[in-house]
Amino acid sequence: MKKEDTLFCNKCGKRILMENGLLKEDCVKITKSWGYFSDKDGRRDTFCLCESCYDEITAAFVLPVPQEEQTEYV
Repeated sequence: MKKEDTLFCNKCGKRILMENGLLKEDCVKITKSWGYFSDKDGRRDTFCLCESCYDEITAAFVLPVPQEEQTEYV
């Protein structure tokens, strides 16, 4: 297994399945470039969440995540 074929959920540590650089299960990858008016100015954070951890985190939101049906996939 090549390093680029390994992705892990940053919350639970679960290995996210990949083959030949392509995801075999879905996940959320977040990249945030911090800017002015933050204590992290100039820093970029990147992390992944598996679907279960995404569901757990968003279930705790006071305002729910807006959802809409999608008929075309990219």
